[in-house]
Amino acid sequence: MNIFVGCLAFCAFAAAWPARADDPQNKVAPTPSDKIKTLGLLFERREVKQVELIYIPTNILTRTRISPEWLDKNFLYKLVVKEIPGSRIVEGFRTAVRKTVPTPLTERPDVRWGCVVRGPGSEKLFSIYLNSSGEEAVIDGEPAKVSPHLHKWLEDEIARCFQ
Repeated sequence: MNIFVGCLAFCAFAAAWPARADDPQNKVAPTPSDKIKTLGLLFERREVKQVELIYIPTNILTRTRISPEWLDKNFLYKLVVKEIPGSRIVEGFRTAVRKTVPTPLTERPDVRWGCVVRGPGSEKLFSIYLNSSGEEAVIDGEPAKVSPHLHKWLEDEIARCFQ
């Protein structure tokens, strides 16, 4: 009987123990911050084969919000970088994303910029879509409020390619 009670107590204790973030059995969904950190690892391991930057100008008015899915299909401008190592554009993108600090947001914003990172076989590894101010985003499907680093880089370095 004492062994049974001891086993039962141990099981209850083990079930209440918090899961480690790096545990493969951990079923907690990664946060947008986790996804940004993972993107850095994907670049380091040279798993990134393509970076796509898509855009629809803010002066184009729509009756409904532009979703990431709609922007993927109906963009006006798209820049695709396939030569990843040594690319000034990709290095600028990596630096800007690394500085991006997301916090949760409840509603998906109207997006105008999209950044899609693809791996072997064009598999989508990561995506971030920004609204016109760059303050709200959708990171791998999760809405987030973000710091302005990526948006500033897109406006300063990429927007002029689309004019």
